[in-house]
Amino acid sequence: AITLKQIADAAGVSRGTVDRVLHGRGHVNPSVEEKICRLAKEMGYQPNRIGRALVMSSRSIKLGVICQFSETPFMKLVLAGAEQAKAELHSMGTEVMIECIDSYDVERMLATIDKLIAHGVQGLAITPGNSPEIHQKMYNLAKSGISIVTFNSDANDTGRIAYVGLDNYRAGESSAGLMALVLRGGGKVLPISGYTGNTSHSQRMQGFFDMVEKSFPHLELLPP
Repeated sequence: AITLKQIADAAGVSRGTVDRVLHGRGHVNPSVEEKICRLAKEMGYQPNRIGRALVMSSRSIKLGVICQFSETPFMKLVLAGAEQAKAELHSMGTEVMIECIDSYDVERMLATIDKLIAHGVQGLAITPGNSPEIHQKMYNLAKSGISIVTFNSDANDTGRIAYVGLDNYRAGESSAGLMALVLRGGGKVLPISGYTGNTSHSQRMQGFFDMVEKSFPHLELLPP
């Protein structure tokens, strides 16, 4: 998406000037306004309606993000996206608080959730794992009006409003199919996973096991 800063750089003006033009706040030289509008159209700028709604809202919004396994390559990408969103939402009057946990630690996760709630967040984005304590905490928060989104792994019985991520069970099934193609004549397979407390890992393993049992009897699974 084209940003106001990109348009400002192309026009040789400040981001604030572009903001005034595109949001109709006036006080800009007509020739500069015409140039900015032309560049915005040529560059394919699309207004962020969600962002506009946040700006116009009189309610101060605080959001919390908790990244578990934060030192893994994948979660570093997720964290970079969260940091980018934090910067974008800041200009719209929304505060995003990001907390990182480098492993799967139920007690630390619960404490981090409590910390964010104490800071007044109205929404949480988390990777829940499969801990009953965390699921119960999520359920209680959802009942109290906190909006919760899960990412990478899900907990759909907790009152969360949405899940962002892939279908982990189907991913495991797909992995089994690929393994069967590689070992057409049969062979022994050693399944190796990460953290058993991570829902996404356990779902992928279960999908792998179920697909092998159902469709690929020529594969012999060794104890994981």
